Amino acid sequence: MRVRQWSATAPGADWYTPCSGSRDVIRGIEEAGTLFRDPEAVRRVTLTATLAVCAVALAGCMGRVASLSEEDLVTLQEALQGGGPGRALETITDERELGAWVLEVAAEVGVTVQAVRALESITEERGLRTWVPEDVAELGRSEDVGRLSLLVGMGKERLGYYKSAIKWYDQAARGPYAAEAWFRKGEVAYFGLYQEQDDPKARKVADGAYRRFMYADPTTRILVRVPPLLDQFPGGQWTTERARAIAMRRVDVLHKDDLLYRVMDWFVSLTGRDPRYSFALALILIAALAKVVTWPLTTRQLTYMKVMQRIQPELNKVRE
Repeated sequence: MRVRQWSATAPGADWYTPCSGSRDVIRGIEEAGTLFRDPEAVRRVTLTATLAVCAVALAGCMGRVASLSEEDLVTLQEALQGGGPGRALETITDERELGAWVLEVAAEVGVTVQAVRALESITEERGLRTWVPEDVAELGRSEDVGRLSLLVGMGKERLGYYKSAIKWYDQAARGPYAAEAWFRKGEVAYFGLYQEQDDPKARKVADGAYRRFMYADPTTRILVRVPPLLDQFPGGQWTTERARAIAMRRVDVLHKDDLLYRVMDWFVSLTGRDPRYSFALALILIAALAKVVTWPLTTRQLTYMKVMQRIQPELNKVRE
């Protein structure tokens, strides 16, 4: 007995009345099958996907991170180490001292007098423990907001309030201290939340923060502390490092056990590790290699499709 395959369009299938959603699904499947039976359509889809990936990579190459001048870095380093009118950050032990320290060094790092006074008013009205990023965000100039947010974030990190510090660093990343803020966020997320507190989500946060420097200017420099966290070993050393180099070293450590990352890194090294084009060229090389590897299978598949198209009329006669 010959068994007849059911089709939504076959004669005798009137007993089945699919809803409009089912009809759309069936129609989409049939159209997709028609598309991928056409070799030219397959080539167009492959080319479009490759160009889309390359466009995304090249768009990323245009990203930049706001950074400080050498003079501003020296000023910030002195403020952190107590070389100016204020005391060193590492001498802070509670919220009260944190607020006093921020107000002491704010003017030193370029915060306007109006912003300092506004912050003093907030402190007098509600106390130091109620400081939130929104309070500083309302002070006006983005430069003031960025500087103050970075200082408060560093103070929160000094006291061990890692998650609170990250919120302040996020706000500071919108101003001139963006490079410092992104790097400090990465350090807190990786060394503080991920390594010390075993927070699995922190690894992804740290990776995103460090990767901000992937396309940064190679000459961009930031302050780096050894040991990395501000609440570790008072008396740590501050140095200036090239941001992209140290951030990429951190990313390598994060992904040292990730096979896919190591493969991609190898292709990037083949193209010179230049952020202007290496990542895009690496993607093109991977796409080309994948095309070469799958070429025999693709050729056989296309040949089979052509044969099936040629004998399809005969198969239809047999089914009828």
